[in-house]
Amino acid sequence: MKKLFMLLGVITLICSAGVSLAANPMTVIPMKDSQQFIDFQYGGMPTADKCAGAAKDVQCCKIGNENPWAYAVKDFVTGEQTFSYIFLAEPSCGCVTGFAPNKIRIAINVDPEDVPVTMVAYATFEETNIDAAGKEVPGPVICTSPTYEATITEPGGYVCEIPMNTDCSCSYWGYNYALSMHLTNRLESPIDLVTDATPVGGKSWVDAGTGWEDLGMYQFPGELKMTTKIDCCSEPVADDRPSWGSLKAQFR
Repeated sequence: MKKLFMLLGVITLICSAGVSLAANPMTVIPMKDSQQFIDFQYGGMPTADKCAGAAKDVQCCKIGNENPWAYAVKDFVTGEQTFSYIFLAEPSCGCVTGFAPNKIRIAINVDPEDVPVTMVAYATFEETNIDAAGKEVPGPVICTSPTYEATITEPGGYVCEIPMNTDCSCSYWGYNYALSMHLTNRLESPIDLVTDATPVGGKSWVDAGTGWEDLGMYQFPGELKMTTKIDCCSEPVADDRPSWGSLKAQFR
């Protein structure tokens, strides 16, 4: 049985062109309710979750996919890929006017045969776009983290965190945004991608070098476990996009 490996921050994993993810047969394994935390800023040493426990102030507030982790899709993370999760940002944590991403996370699992594994990654926080097929996909970048390198030496489940730059723009509530994690190196041994147990479609995406693909097309058992910690801010950057509420009103 595998443990959960959860990565904070949005990591965009960019797969090399011509690689077919569909060539990998899917094996789905239930996850245990346990994980370690890896802060890429410090090279991959396991750390304690500073926000564990019931008492959480705004510094520990997270938005994104807050559903419980449930499954690991075996060997789906090969490196040179981008993973992204689209979500509606609703007012949270007492942040009245707006918010800015602080750290982006993604959940992964590492098997005994995969260690040691070194990942070179950065995260982005993005607006969304409608593509030629009419699907909502990750769009213009609002904020980008530095690139970090981390090495995992023990198998198990992890929450991987990538810190964002401190000058990330303040963003409005009420819009859809994307959290993306970019893994820029090719892994010697593929590792597992963690999901929740609620497949929706149109929320979890991968770019393997040939454009965005909805993970639902691979019959994933759920959506990506990606979140971001946030900071409150008071002067959101002007955004010409219609809010999610106004978009929905057009189709009533």
